[in-house]
Amino acid sequence: MPWLKPGAPKTTKERVEAFVAKVNGPKATKPRTEKTLSNAIRALFQPLITDEEVAAVQAALVAKKVVQITDGKVSYPVLEPSGT
Repeated sequence: MPWLKPGAPKTTKERVEAFVAKVNGPKATKPRTEKTLSNAIRALFQPLITDEEVAAVQAALVAKKVVQITDGKVSYPVLEPSGT
């Protein structure tokens, strides 16, 4: 399959790590709604990712406490300064 990149993230864990690296990068924007988070994940891994895989990455981000989703709004408690 010519569109598969060698070393492209294939597992949910690899995709979570790649997404975290992307949003931690310089000048990176962090999606602030659940919909834009899903779209950002999809865009980062296109065309290699299905809707189910997007949901799995999103769920893994929540489970690892990288993001919190409340009423459709996304926050990044681990990535943002604590203020202390």
